[in-house]
Amino acid sequence: MTLVAFTVALGAALLFVSEPAAGKTILPWLGGTPAAWGTTLLFFQLALILGYFLVDQALRRGGARAVALVQTGLVLLAALALAADTPFAGSHAPAMATVGRTLALLAIEIGIPIVALALTAPALQAWSVVARGERGEAGYALYAASNTGSLLGLLAYPFLVEPRFPLSQQWSYWRGGFWVFAVLVAGLWLVVWRKPTGYGLQATGVSGLSPVGRRLSAEWFIRAGVPAALLAAVTAYLTRDLAPIPLLWVIPLALYLATWIAAFSGRCRGLINWATGTQDLFAIVGVVTLLESPGALVGALLALATMVVVCLAQHGALAQSAPPESHLGRFYVWLAAGGAAGTAVAVVLGPAIFPFPIEVPLALALAVALGRPAGNAWNRAGTIRFLGVAVVGALLPFFVPIVEDRTIASLSILAGALALVWRRWPRRAGVVLAALAIAGVLVERLSPHYLDSSHGILGRFLVRRDTLGTELISGSTWHGFEARAVSTARPIASLYYTRLGPYGDVVRMFDARADAWRFGVVGLGIGGLACTAEPGTRLTFFEINPGVVRIARDTSLFRSLTVCAPDATVRLGDARLTLADTPERFDLLTLDAFNSDAIPTHLLTREALALYREHLADGGVLAFHLSNRYLDLARVVNALAADAGWAAAQARAEPPAGAFPGGDKWQTWITMVAMARDSATLAPLVQSGRWKWAGQPGPVWTDDWTPLAGALRLSRENLLWR
Repeated sequence: MTLVAFTVALGAALLFVSEPAAGKTILPWLGGTPAAWGTTLLFFQLALILGYFLVDQALRRGGARAVALVQTGLVLLAALALAADTPFAGSHAPAMATVGRTLALLAIEIGIPIVALALTAPALQAWSVVARGERGEAGYALYAASNTGSLLGLLAYPFLVEPRFPLSQQWSYWRGGFWVFAVLVAGLWLVVWRKPTGYGLQATGVSGLSPVGRRLSAEWFIRAGVPAALLAAVTAYLTRDLAPIPLLWVIPLALYLATWIAAFSGRCRGLINWATGTQDLFAIVGVVTLLESPGALVGALLALATMVVVCLAQHGALAQSAPPESHLGRFYVWLAAGGAAGTAVAVVLGPAIFPFPIEVPLALALAVALGRPAGNAWNRAGTIRFLGVAVVGALLPFFVPIVEDRTIASLSILAGALALVWRRWPRRAGVVLAALAIAGVLVERLSPHYLDSSHGILGRFLVRRDTLGTELISGSTWHGFEARAVSTARPIASLYYTRLGPYGDVVRMFDARADAWRFGVVGLGIGGLACTAEPGTRLTFFEINPGVVRIARDTSLFRSLTVCAPDATVRLGDARLTLADTPERFDLLTLDAFNSDAIPTHLLTREALALYREHLADGGVLAFHLSNRYLDLARVVNALAADAGWAAAQARAEPPAGAFPGGDKWQTWITMVAMARDSATLAPLVQSGRWKWAGQPGPVWTDDWTPLAGALRLSRENLLWR
């Protein structure tokens, strides 16, 4: 590998190893939700736009010398900034984090170094033209080297970096790597500084684009945006029900980068042709999967397969339309702009504009519409036979229980059949797929069971009502249920919160102590824990999602919060930040902070436990609700208790069968760990027979080190089924 190729690969590796590190750093800022990674993707895409734009303008206005000044100036400025302090050493999360505030903080902490790294490939391609006269295929070879370095940096993070080093040390080593990169860049440009600049990439003659060029630029923008939107959506899909861990961030991004490498390598034409020919079929699969997810493993594989095929098709088309050197900088700018736009649609604009998650199915329909006309005209007999097969396929979801909402799957399959029939007219096929995907969503929204939903960057929640009652769902997890069969004025706590379960055991301890005790709850849901406690309990809820607060307070949907605790306080914002600002001390403080099945890791660290201790009254109890199909969080919390020298008790139980009408929606398995300063406080729980002493030592999570992958608990049942 030549020195310039090594420098390009090193810059790319530094850029992409910092991406999951940044995502993990800001994860607590956005409540541990998938939006943290989406925001990180958007930040890095915006950095790419700025970096590529600077190189493009430098080439057009001043040639290689201008590129040299831009790159070396940025690199040296970033090196000086990093010499002043390690990234994120003194940063603090905003009290109520938004995507905009998070992007601003990322820009302050690592903005200059990331932009300096982002422009490496196009800038050093200009260097290769000046120093060696390399053009055409040789120039694009450096782009492949950049993607290879990116892939290596990404894969190194979850397997080599994260398990071994805390975040502060990761950023310290990254800073050292950047200084090495800065020396290499300065040395390379020093070699060619005295060379003449007239090598054909001047501003003259390429400052404007013809009408054909504008259409081509628009195609670059759209074709780069669709895969980026799909990347953000698939990653959010994977982490919504599993866990927001860097490994699940890196896998889709690594596959995404691999499609860039395959498309621009020139050696995978057969694979690209196959992907182009099958993209429509996989787009149908993607619509079904992303609108109505099957089992965790099945859904993950289908979503990843869809992303890879669509990315190969779109990136292959981009490689075929790649311009000569005179428009190379502009090409990079449009690719980065399209990627940022696609990510923004999936992460920010879609949740803000659409009341339901339709943005990515529309992006898939756009990918179909961008397809090349293919296939021969169908005769009448062939069309009838194909439509007959399509009808059978549309009926299949009603007989094979892979997904819960079979109507959406059926309509999507039918849409795909029509799309395949009309492949000779890609735009018509894309419109049909989009229309029927929207129709599938509307079928669910117009269902008599549908009541309301919240679709935002912090999560998606659905409110449904059936003959048993009303339920709040996110992903495949219940967050609350109120039964219709109960005629009492005060709703009865159900699901995890029934007084017959472990939560009831803990709450009854304090009901017996005083009439008005203080109960703090991290995570609102529908306010079910307000009904677990007796009237008169002084309740304070901590909730990060405004959409959840709106749903819980809407009496046409749920009555638990307004009836059982009309005077309860609800503090909006991240629990650790809002708890730190409150002067209250609680007799019972419980963590019930779900994001689907994942619990925000920053609520389970040594520093978080110290904060909870400050807000516990004498004789108080700290309770963690840890029910989770994919993560063994009880082990993590027990290690925290042992590290702090606190007593701990654990329960995993289900209320007696038939205790209430309504079946399993009234009662479900629950895992809890309770902590207290001394064992005497928890003795009544252990004496009840349901709880056992716990607090086994183990690795202790800190704000700097949360190896969530080590807590994964996977089985055939929880991977194959919802």
